[in-house]
Amino acid sequence: MKVDLEKLSGLERKLSFEVPSDSVASAFNQAYQVIQKQVSVKGFRKGKAPIQTLKSMYGDHAKQEALEKLLQKSYVSGLREHDLNPVGYPDIEVLHFQEGEPLKFVAKFEVRPELELQQYENLPLKKQKFELDTKKVDEILEGLRQDRAHLHEVQDREVAQKGDLAVVDFEGSVDGAPLEKGASKDHQLELGAGQFIPGFEDGVMGMKIGEEKTLKLFFPSDYHEESLKGKPVDFKVKLNGLKYKHAPELNDEFAKTFGTDSLEDFRKRIEQDYVERETKRIKDAFKEEILTVLASRNPLEVPRVMLQEQKTLLISDTSERLKREGLGQEQISDYVSKWDEDFGKTAQKMVHVGFLINAIADKENLGATEDDFQKRLEEYQKTTGIELESIRSFYSQSERKDRLMFQITEDKVIDFVASKGAVREE
Repeated sequence: MKVDLEKLSGLERKLSFEVPSDSVASAFNQAYQVIQKQVSVKGFRKGKAPIQTLKSMYGDHAKQEALEKLLQKSYVSGLREHDLNPVGYPDIEVLHFQEGEPLKFVAKFEVRPELELQQYENLPLKKQKFELDTKKVDEILEGLRQDRAHLHEVQDREVAQKGDLAVVDFEGSVDGAPLEKGASKDHQLELGAGQFIPGFEDGVMGMKIGEEKTLKLFFPSDYHEESLKGKPVDFKVKLNGLKYKHAPELNDEFAKTFGTDSLEDFRKRIEQDYVERETKRIKDAFKEEILTVLASRNPLEVPRVMLQEQKTLLISDTSERLKREGLGQEQISDYVSKWDEDFGKTAQKMVHVGFLINAIADKENLGATEDDFQKRLEEYQKTTGIELESIRSFYSQSERKDRLMFQITEDKVIDFVASKGAVREE
């Protein structure tokens, strides 16, 4: 068999095959022999029908069977001959195939990149230094107090002022056309909280209950909707009423509504939760820093097929999450379309980093072991309270186990790179 290799571009390769006619004839004969054993032909005992008769009756089927076997066998043989490690399935084009004649076909595919690790030790890494900010704890407590606040009608005045909860009707328009999702009835707006675009809340302040006015404003230049950045917008506003919040006092009685004995105990619990949350956030950010620097110091061309598979997986996971959050299919489609480029960039980095993680793990013997896997399941049991057997059953599926094993390997590599890095806390 003749197999020629051609490098097309980047990681794409093409193998051109010419399979000898005697191999083609053998494949046909094998196909007919299988058919001969399986079918019954009138006038002949099963397994005794002449090959010539079978050719006239099952020629197309035999040709397809012979082709599939020849393609598979030849493709694998060609990969071995040229020492190629393909990614994904090949795109095969059959150029010529007839019984008794050579088979000619080409296979196009991508190969795994040849990775030479350039630097993964002494990486310049930045890590946020954690410092307990008691003001943050105070803010959390105040937020909880405000969440328990009750609303009351303002009785002693009719003019809106900062801090009020203004009950308003409004309709927005841009270039004379109604603003999409820019209208509401009896909307409760906290004046001074900065919930609306600049100028809206200031425009409501000073209005009297029952008063109507038009606010001529501009969307900020950094507005999240691209088509509205910096554009003028008119809002017709009517002030229907004014309310104010009455929050409970911050004392032991308030703390007891959250299941603690005293305000001091409640504050300690909030502080502990805050510390744990911030510690995790800093750890996650540091991990992202390591992966970003690692990728920048070890450039790699990513196979397009793997990039597309990862992007598809990201979109699928995101779509399922948005669906659980109550979004409709049209909203999900709009979201996916809007962030398509970001999905691509994230997928690119994930595939790139995946190659690096596995390469470092192989070189430094950091791959996840079965013992690591079992310990991780036991950790899950302690943190979730779920029975260990149920967790083991969940991860008995090979795909789930493979994902977790990679996560463990990634964690071990991250710890290794961090321990060998030039870390600067700031």
